[in-house]
Amino acid sequence: MDKHLRVNTNNLLKLLVALLVCTQVVFGVTRTAYAQETDERRISVGIKLFPAVLAADKQIARKAERGFLRILVVYDNDKSNADRIADGIYEVKSIKGMPFSIDVRHHDELSKINNASYAAIFVAQNLYAHTNKVVAYGVEHRIITFSPIKGDVEAGMASGFFVSDQIRPYVNINTLADSKIELKSFFIKVAKQYPEGQ
Repeated sequence: MDKHLRVNTNNLLKLLVALLVCTQVVFGVTRTAYAQETDERRISVGIKLFPAVLAADKQIARKAERGFLRILVVYDNDKSNADRIADGIYEVKSIKGMPFSIDVRHHDELSKINNASYAAIFVAQNLYAHTNKVVAYGVEHRIITFSPIKGDVEAGMASGFFVSDQIRPYVNINTLADSKIELKSFFIKVAKQYPEGQ
């Protein structure tokens, strides 16, 4: 093979490898940015839907302390985002005519909460392996866990929402039963249920 041809072929291979690496990096960054944007959109929808889910809880008034509801926003590594979510929920002013307060806590703090009587938990971000911790807390204390993160209802969260041609509430029937939570019939009728057919 001609020497110049070998040099050009080697240079072409190096260029091709470099292009592949760059493509993978760009694709990875784009995919991450898209995932973050999608999560942000889902969180915005979740903030608007969350009060309606609480209002559908037949026992919500009993979970109030002196007519005051306490809500817990749980995060993993982004407290500033959790604080923004709390601010967004506060815009509702009241739930079922009851004022409320919001505590923002890291999921590790759940085991340290003893006397607080919360009415519900809003999950501020993907908790990955720690999701079960929040699910278990909700079941133990018989309160609604709500997550806007895709896949969390299937993972055990009591509620969230499902997007197809329209946005519908999404509930985990087994978790609701384990938590002894009863939602209003009209809400159940419009909600998508997991598992289906139960």
